Amino acid sequence: MEKQKIHLVLNGGGMRCISYIGAIKELLDNQIEIVSISASSMGTIIGSMLASGLTIDEMERKVLNFNFRRFQKKRSFSKLRIFVYPFATHETPNYLEIVEELIGGDCELGTLELPLSINAFDMLSKKILTFSSNDPERKKILLSKALTISTSFPPRYEPVEFENSLFVDAVVAGSSAVLAASQQKGFYPILVLRPGLAAVNPRKINVLRYVRFLIESSVVVHDSYVNLQIGRSTEVTTYYGDINALDLNIGPDDIRLLFAEGRSSMKKKLQEIDSNFSYLIKGYGALEYNADVISEESHKSSSIGECMPSAIAELFRKNSIFVSYSHEDYVWLSSFQKHLSTAQRYHKLVVWTDQDIKPGDLWMQQIDNALDNARIVVFLVSPSFFNSNFIQDKELPYLLNKHIDGEVKIVWIALSFVLYEGTPIEKFQCANNPREPIDSLPDSERNLVWVNICKNILYEMENPDI
Repeated sequence: MEKQKIHLVLNGGGMRCISYIGAIKELLDNQIEIVSISASSMGTIIGSMLASGLTIDEMERKVLNFNFRRFQKKRSFSKLRIFVYPFATHETPNYLEIVEELIGGDCELGTLELPLSINAFDMLSKKILTFSSNDPERKKILLSKALTISTSFPPRYEPVEFENSLFVDAVVAGSSAVLAASQQKGFYPILVLRPGLAAVNPRKINVLRYVRFLIESSVVVHDSYVNLQIGRSTEVTTYYGDINALDLNIGPDDIRLLFAEGRSSMKKKLQEIDSNFSYLIKGYGALEYNADVISEESHKSSSIGECMPSAIAELFRKNSIFVSYSHEDYVWLSSFQKHLSTAQRYHKLVVWTDQDIKPGDLWMQQIDNALDNARIVVFLVSPSFFNSNFIQDKELPYLLNKHIDGEVKIVWIALSFVLYEGTPIEKFQCANNPREPIDSLPDSERNLVWVNICKNILYEMENPDI
């Protein structure tokens, strides 16, 4: 049986990232193949060990024996240093020595066994940049240098000057490592690992811890939102305990606990999905990227900003439906949306209605944009639908032309008894029986019909002929 293939994203989280090793072990034990790694902050250290070709047992042994206190050498007058550039309280770790101990020696990014992308934030260009083993211009950068750049978390460590840029840890701007993963070769599911935030009472911490807490919280919110925009990605939180991200005095017992927590979290995830990530790439059909070929230009992109448009489009163009309805039928729209909520959550379906138009937006432009991005159009058909001048004069002709051009499928739902024979929608598939419309059914039967309608729509999404 062929192994499942995934792209792995390792977000930052300090010592709590050690839990990733347990999660990775569970993946490998379930015959899931990791084809690339995209990482930021402390996640880059774990990612580099895996990309170098170390076995999971070797990774566990090396981390158990590693002295993490080498990351906490304070600068003289450290409390005052925060007020003077480079605003750093600690000495930059010697990653040449760290790479030697954890991996066995320094190397160029391009020589790693697995593709590795490492994020950092350039304060001069105000961009998150990627150091990738796939990038012809950056693959010769030494791993030790890339790690120094990606873990320069302020105000603990000073910014790193490199290639006319001034880099700090990408966590300060939202790591967005999932966007780099979406540009890796191979259209496979993307698995994002992150540790949960430690429980913190803002009233009982010092100012540095408070700033770090704010940064970490904002990054989690930002990255979770970005992850949701990539239709083939899913998250696993690997650790919820009390071990502090900067607990550099961590001992073997806590390290083993982190291994176990990461493995337990991943085991739970695999049980939920029956060890099958393929649901993340269902529904791409004819518009799917080739799983083994992707544009070379995407590998050359070193800026996350350059990745964003294609990454977001990857989801929206493939899994969106446009709902056309009369405002007089809003109650039925609401019922339809409730039943679609499961598909939105678990099948990454995007549903657009004119309720998504915000005050001040250009009405027709927003509708045009939504129609341009839709795969399926759903009409909620009733006497009010046919009585709407806007629908009959503008939306309906526009959508029919979209269908004729092969850009969208059209499906309709019979809300009420209505004279549809002889109208343009007569030739299109009705998702329910028009002789038993929604408003004619008792509640129990109506719910069953809504469920079957949603199943039909999902089937159309996952078996496209456009």
